[in-house]
Amino acid sequence: MTIPDKPIIGDPGAEDENEVSAPPTERYFHSANPYKNIIVFFGGMGPTPAASEGQPVQDLVVFDDIKVLDLELLQWRQVRIPTSAHAPKPRYAHLSSISGSKLVVIGGQDIANQYIEEVNVLDLDSWQWVASMPFDKHCGSYRSIDVS
Repeated sequence: MTIPDKPIIGDPGAEDENEVSAPPTERYFHSANPYKNIIVFFGGMGPTPAASEGQPVQDLVVFDDIKVLDLELLQWRQVRIPTSAHAPKPRYAHLSSISGSKLVVIGGQDIANQYIEEVNVLDLDSWQWVASMPFDKHCGSYRSIDVS
């Protein structure tokens, strides 16, 4: 199978400009939002990556990663997002929505099931977390829906 010439998402200066990644680790209570010709996945909860197939799951982890599915090629693409003070804490059962070129992530829960009082904004053109702020209203946590 030949990998088409398509730059890596979020890192135009990467040495490997054709990086295709494996599908994300299995997860649930994540978010998935369409943007242009991709679907942007964020966060969620799942088994520890070390859990091998056929082995019982001992521990769960909460994710703070971004995974991208290219809808034109039906391939997962590697996303490299620079470290930022605005990056979200790992979470599941949150809300997310895209407005313009911004992914907004609100609320959710951490691994201890504590509510996360935070809003984070990812610029989908530059692939950088550009804003964060406290949000002291309970939002997400299984029983919410958002629409943009």
